[in-house]
Amino acid sequence: MSVLREVLSREEVAIADLEQVYQKICDDPHWTRDALEALSTLDEEHVGRPLWLLRRAQDDCPLPPETVARIVEATAGARHWLVRLQVGQLLAAAGIPERVQEEAFDYLRECFADRRVIVRAWALSALYPMRHDERFAGEVKRMLAVARRDPAKSMQARLRHLTSRKAG
Repeated sequence: MSVLREVLSREEVAIADLEQVYQKICDDPHWTRDALEALSTLDEEHVGRPLWLLRRAQDDCPLPPETVARIVEATAGARHWLVRLQVGQLLAAAGIPERVQEEAFDYLRECFADRRVIVRAWALSALYPMRHDERFAGEVKRMLAVARRDPAKSMQARLRHLTSRKAG
């Protein structure tokens, strides 16, 4: 998996570079193992690289719940805004596996307090299906109420998207 390691260790990496790497490695059944390992071994400012690849894979074919659970476990302490954004996007698309729901909920609740609207909006998107789970319903409904009062157009657009589709 030298292509993956080589690109993950570069000083600067563009999205176009990550897309090229993804196209090269996506047929290798072991690349996700290496990407998951990188989530735990890279400096936080570079964790977004393997996370981007995993999120890209989710777009092509749903990741197995165990892979999503390992992503949650590896990123739950991340504070970098790009990591928080990508985790929210990935979990909104993939769903949150039962075995990591408590951990993911705690992390996404922290992300919902981020100063960046886009991070808050995607955290809420990932949490939205949990609004029916009695363990989380009250808190998710409170976050929805806060989001409805948020004047940012990006938050309002995300809310419209969530409430206009059959989410969760």
